[in-house]
Amino acid sequence: MTDTNIPLENGNSPILAYDMSVTNVEDYLASVRQEENLLPNVIIASAKKPSASIPVKNSTKFERLQKISNEASDSDPRFVINGDALNYFKHMKAQLHSNIPQAQSQHNCALVNYCVNTFPKESDISSTENFLQNLRDDQWSELFASNPPDALEIASAGFSFRNLQQILHNLANLICEGKGSNIDEKTSTWLFAILLLLDDLFAIQESISYELQRIKRALDRYIPSMIDSLASGDTKSDKHMIERETAEMVISGHVLNLCIIRQHFKQC
Repeated sequence: MTDTNIPLENGNSPILAYDMSVTNVEDYLASVRQEENLLPNVIIASAKKPSASIPVKNSTKFERLQKISNEASDSDPRFVINGDALNYFKHMKAQLHSNIPQAQSQHNCALVNYCVNTFPKESDISSTENFLQNLRDDQWSELFASNPPDALEIASAGFSFRNLQQILHNLANLICEGKGSNIDEKTSTWLFAILLLLDDLFAIQESISYELQRIKRALDRYIPSMIDSLASGDTKSDKHMIERETAEMVISGHVLNLCIIRQHFKQC
């Protein structure tokens, strides 16, 4: 069949109608059968899959949300920070930031200098330029197994918030990917030092909040099981009592960090 334009009675616009040669029912049915016979020859093209080489919009954000979802857990309402402890932390942070002369460049940063001194035997990282970017995973683990820098000294000497962000990112990787094994005394003190050094305005940036959210979820997940394991041990053994006291100190430190991070998100 063909289409014919037939004007409306008022002549303003055309309408579409079947070919006027179809004048009776038999001719019409014959034309319908003819169209049906042509249907097997009609090919429906399948939808094309997007090429892997074409970047997907917002793929980075999707990966972030997926990672957070994989690490998600319910928060334990028992872990709260009292007003005195929170005010003490805020006072410490205010005192520390009052000693920061100004934001330093990434190449003139007390944090980087401290990290460089942790690897004095490494000849390939003697320069501070791109130092943090060139650290291997095992070197990051070694760094976080050492004592953290004195936050007040770092603040007084000046540091780069971008370098602090890099350190926070790798600490979050260590804590989140260790399945609880890296929630120890060293990571607790490193995290506390970073929380002290973080500027409040810088901390509300998406990238920083993402790292803090990852750490919070990991602590939410593993600290309750660590507490439960303490209750199931032998309370009569001297060795166990020493281990228990050490574990309690570690847990207390991370609970404090967890409460500080939670308070951060309440204020955002």
